Amino acid sequence: MSEEELKLNLIKLIVSQKGEALKELYALIVEKLKNKAEDKPTSDLESAYQKMAQDEEREKNAIEWIEGTLNANEL
Repeated sequence: MSEEELKLNLIKLIVSQKGEALKELYALIVEKLKNKAEDKPTSDLESAYQKMAQDEEREKNAIEWIEGTLNANEL
């Protein structure tokens, strides 16, 4: 079965649910997807941004630069 067919069948099954069964299914899917997202390793780019954001001096300089380039009268 192709991915498209799997997705279509899954959607059909979800649409057929009602009441408490639908709420339970929703909670199950959200929890599964949330756990999968948390397990995903960060990319090199994400890691680099996290490292830069933790550098307080760099962040302070970046904010000062941004504020210096903005003209409050134009905002």
